[in-house]
Parts: sequence; structure tokens; C-alpha cells
Amino acid sequence: MALALDTERGRATLRLSRLLADPLAVLPEGAVAVPGLFRAPGFRALAPKALAGTSAGGLLGEIAEATRRLPDRLAPEMTQALALALAPEGQQAKARRYLAAAIHAPRLRAALLKTEREAMTALLGAGAFDFALREGAVFCHHLARFDERALLTGADFATHPVAETAHRLMAASLAASLPVAGHVYALRSTGAPLGDLPELTELEIKQALRAMERGRAA
Repeated sequence: MALALDTERGRATLRLSRLLADPLAVLPEGAVAVPGLFRAPGFRALAPKALAGTSAGGLLGEIAEATRRLPDRLAPEMTQALALALAPEGQQAKARRYLAAAIHAPRLRAALLKTEREAMTALLGAGAFDFALREGAVFCHHLARFDERALLTGADFATHPVAETAHRLMAASLAASLPVAGHVYALRSTGAPLGDLPELTELEIKQALRAMERGRAA
């Protein structure tokens, strides 16, 4: 479950989320050199001291404190979730396509007619379609329960019902892996905090992350 935003920890996480989502929009004037810190490999270790030493004052102090609330060591799923949440928009779009393909892998694999396969490829993209055929049955089979049986036709993925399903599952899996990642993704994609999301099992989270990471790296 995502961290509740009506708690002290939730508010601290949301402040950090907003910073990570768009540092320059949150940081006060005179702190424009700070965002590079957030790309440093040792971000969590460096941030509190580095931010506290700037002239930006109270806001950066709050952010430094928020970083201390993150886990001491990020599990692999947490690292993947944060990387996906901070990925460029184009990579996030591909991650959603791959996730949609994983959800619908059984139907993609069952398509026999050439016209069907061409329509599905046009909707999801060749890379996502091939991923579902290669890995969907073995590594993503638990995600099939999110298939809402929408027609897998049409070339505009962004406005297709399966894109909304993939978006909700992406938000849910990121938030379940690392709350701050879910909040960052929600703020970047919708401009609002997380809404109601499906609850996922541990296997569903891992399989969703696997599919999205394939898309991000494609």
C-alpha cells in the first residue's frame, strides 16, 4: 500500500516526490546547482549534508530530512521502481506498452490470423509484442488477471483503454515497491497524488517491474 499522505511521513515523502519530479520548479532561486546532486550514485548518503550546507534554507532542510526517511538500503525492486519513476517520458511510455503487452500476453500468443497480429503490433509496438511472445507466458502470467478484454486494435496507444489499465498497474506496482516512486510517477504523469489503485501480490509486482524495465531499456 502507498504511504498515507495525511501523516508526517507521508507529507515528507510528498515533498521529496515533488522535488524529484521537477527539482527546478520546487527549489528556490539560488539553488539551481543542487539538482545535479540527485543524479549522484550516492544520493541518499550525500543529500542531507550537501543540502543542509546550501543557502536555500528551510525547504532544503525539510527535503534533507525527508531523504532520511527512505530505507537505509534499497531492495532491487525499490531501485527499479525509482528508476522507472524518474525515467524520461519516452521511456515511461515504452514501459507502459510493455506492461500492457505483458497483461495481454495470452491473447497475443493465441492470435493466429495475420491481420490480428498486425493490429496488435500496431497498437503495442513490435518490441512489446515480441516481448510478450518470448517472456509473457513464463515471466508475466500473473498479470493476465488485469486483462479487461478490450479490443487490441487501433494505432493510438495513448488513448486506448489498455493504456489506462497499464498506467494504473504501473502506479500501483511502483507505489507498492517504494512509496516515493509511486508519488513521483503520479505527480509527473497526472499532476496529482496517487488515487485508488489495485492491490498487488508480491509476484504481480515483480512481474510488472520486469515488463516495465524491459520497456524502459528497449
